[in-house]
Amino acid sequence: MMLSENRETEVEILRSKANTLVSKGKFQEAIPYYDKVIEIEPENIETVLKKGIALGKLANNAEAISCFDRVLELDAKNSDAIFFKGCALYNLGKYPEAIDCFEENLKIDSSDISAIKEKGKSLSQLGKYGQAILCFERALEINPKDSEALLQRNLTINILGKRLAMYG
Repeated sequence: MMLSENRETEVEILRSKANTLVSKGKFQEAIPYYDKVIEIEPENIETVLKKGIALGKLANNAEAISCFDRVLELDAKNSDAIFFKGCALYNLGKYPEAIDCFEENLKIDSSDISAIKEKGKSLSQLGKYGQAILCFERALEINPKDSEALLQRNLTINILGKRLAMYG
């Protein structure tokens, strides 16, 4: 659907206001602006995705997942929507579903270090420490200076060591 020039300008102003609010950490205030853009352009993937990310920042993970699912209806291979859906599922404690998302994301980009680390964190939550350590090691192969991967790997090794010591 083609929008009139005035409508396009209105959409750009609304989107700009929302993005500015997000950049200032004012996620709740940005949501109504995203909603207005989506009302005008319901298939605007970028805006639906950004609304989902803002909702995730507000810990409104269920609603964020709805946004990411909408993006995936429009673009099944949208790696950002897949990744952020995985993060929202992780935040809800749905670790197997989160892992599925991170694995799907890694099929699209096998070197996505964020997806690798989040998969590792999810595996660790499920007590799959060996697999989690392998994820963090893989992340460190990609970026040896990644402090989060190093920290997560070391924490997971520590947890695994304590578990093994209990049975040793």
